[in-house]
Amino acid sequence: FGSSKSGAIQVFGRDITKYYGNVENLVVVPQSPSLVTGTVAFNLDATGVASEEQMVQVLAQVGLARLSPSTDLQEAGLSAAEAQCLGLARALLRVRDDSIVLIDEVGARTDAAVLRTITD
Repeated sequence: FGSSKSGAIQVFGRDITKYYGNVENLVVVPQSPSLVTGTVAFNLDATGVASEEQMVQVLAQVGLARLSPSTDLQEAGLSAAEAQCLGLARALLRVRDDSIVLIDEVGARTDAAVLRTITD
């Protein structure tokens, strides 16, 4: 981002210019999630900050309750829609009160049932 001497960028009445430079506040849910070899837990939280309980809860929120954090991702056999939900779960673990969440067509790779889960 370029710098400016004055002005503001507002999203829902909040000046977001104070977030520039602090990527901790920015949470992105891409249209095509990036998943890596390893466990579900590693794909949810590579830094190891989230507890197993938090991961189980967020997996249930996005309709992936069948997965355990210790599940090997390659053995899980995720569909494109489930991979999208895992990406959303990763984002949900990072969201805080001061977060800005950027969502790129989160429903683009999902079926109607999964989209209802996401939007609910």
